[in-house]
Amino acid sequence: MKVLVTGASGVFGRDVVRRLALHGHEVVGLSRSRPDRLPAGMSDYRAADIRDAAAVSDAVVGVDAVVHLTWTLAPNKDTSITRSIDLGGTRNVVDAMNRHGVKRLVFASSVMSYGCNADNPPRLTETSLQRPDPES
Repeated sequence: MKVLVTGASGVFGRDVVRRLALHGHEVVGLSRSRPDRLPAGMSDYRAADIRDAAAVSDAVVGVDAVVHLTWTLAPNKDTSITRSIDLGGTRNVVDAMNRHGVKRLVFASSVMSYGCNADNPPRLTETSLQRPDPES
């Protein structure tokens, strides 16, 4: 299977790339900055910002699945930047998948881990209670 991994140059992304390659998958990486060394097992790499819809669409061509790991690590003082990366970037990935007929998406999100609950505190921490939606 040919898999696109967004955020492929990050710590989590590099490990996902390695594990996919160990299981025989062809891996295409996407991130803003090309790493000095490509992670082991990566067959192709695309340097692009997740907010660039055309670049994301180009990277999705020919893949069977996408592992979407691109997000902001810390809130930005300008919430529009965080929103453009987290929401806009995800929209670009999903739109590109729809455009190219890619049906498999793996999306890592703390919201999935902690649950999107109306009574959650404004900011969750790693010690916050995890209450994921069992239907998700």
